[in-house]
Amino acid sequence: MIRFVAVVFFGLVCVKLAHTAQDGYCFRFRNPAGSWGRCQQLIERAPDGTPVNTQEECCLLGADGWSEKSSGKRCGAACPEPGEDQPDPGAGAAENRPPQAFQEEAKDQNVVEGVWGTWSDWQPCSVTCGSGFSERRRDCRRPRDHPDDNFQCSGDRVEHRDCNAGVKCPVHGQWSEWSPWSECSATCGDTLSRFRGCNSPAPRFGGNQCVGEGREVRWCNDRRNCPIHGGWRQWSAWSPCSVSCGRDGLRRRLRMCTNPAPRYGGRDCVGDQTSTRPCLARKRNCPIDGGLSEWGTWICPQECANNGRGSAVRRRSCNNPTPKYGGKQCKEKHIETVACSMAICPVDGMWGSWSRWGGCSSTCGESAFKSRRRDCDNPPPENGGLKCEGKGHEIKLCNLDPCPGDASEWGDSAV
Repeated sequence: MIRFVAVVFFGLVCVKLAHTAQDGYCFRFRNPAGSWGRCQQLIERAPDGTPVNTQEECCLLGADGWSEKSSGKRCGAACPEPGEDQPDPGAGAAENRPPQAFQEEAKDQNVVEGVWGTWSDWQPCSVTCGSGFSERRRDCRRPRDHPDDNFQCSGDRVEHRDCNAGVKCPVHGQWSEWSPWSECSATCGDTLSRFRGCNSPAPRFGGNQCVGEGREVRWCNDRRNCPIHGGWRQWSAWSPCSVSCGRDGLRRRLRMCTNPAPRYGGRDCVGDQTSTRPCLARKRNCPIDGGLSEWGTWICPQECANNGRGSAVRRRSCNNPTPKYGGKQCKEKHIETVACSMAICPVDGMWGSWSRWGGCSSTCGESAFKSRRRDCDNPPPENGGLKCEGKGHEIKLCNLDPCPGDASEWGDSAV
């Protein structure tokens, strides 16, 4: 594919012919070997993030190689050799005009010299390893006293510099071609093998190893005619410890009798399919949840009841075992009660309160008295209970004046 690339200088258009190609791959380094070499370090995007789609864009990035294969094989030079630029066929005889003619034409068009702005900061390196480049830019601005847009700045708008030249890029390993198959040495049960090396190229500077197998095996005769004895595969990784606490844990690993599996009457694999070894958990003491003991015997807490009915109780404890090391408490009930018939308890009599004192037995005289009483009813004796102790009746003198005419009262005064 051919396309024209226009370069603007002082308002004039200079066109060069550039060879471009679509759907190719741009590489930083090229190792020439004849007209086609091998390239390394694929460049997929320019520093501004745009994809590199053409050979010309690859050349502008300072790359060395361009290939139709992403592997970098059959890689040619990215940029044309000196002298390959061609004039624009539509430009007439402009390519034969001396430089003074372009300057005179720019002068006739009143193109004035612009003013360059300050350079931007250097952009990050285009690559993280190998030889890359960084760029910075500046803008061409209108002169202060020039109102028109017909101005141009002489010089470069973009500058490039090399970077990361001393950082080696990782070289990922690639497989070589397969070797020829080996020869059969038996009439049955024999295998052929072939090999390849991870050396095309070998991994370097932290590059990845080749992915896949470096050896292939296949049967060279009809394997159904020969017994195939079983073979063990590699052991699996050890399982985690079977317990999260305590010391009585086990780790297990497994291997399969599939390398190859026994067929056509072949023997099974010899040995154990599983293997165990003891292990200690990180937590030395396991939580012990509480367990309930057996129920105790039924117990009546009293020998009798007033109404002849009581409750029998039995108990059990959360000590079989006792919860330890953060273990759970017992959730089931610890106490049970049942109704039971009991003897009616005897009730001992108790005195009630004293009544008020009654009136005196007479209105005068030393022998006048008054009384009060109380009843054995608080409670009364029942069911063979004891009677109240003490008296239920009290008497006391009223201490009244002697009655008139009482001889005993006047005897002493008559003396």
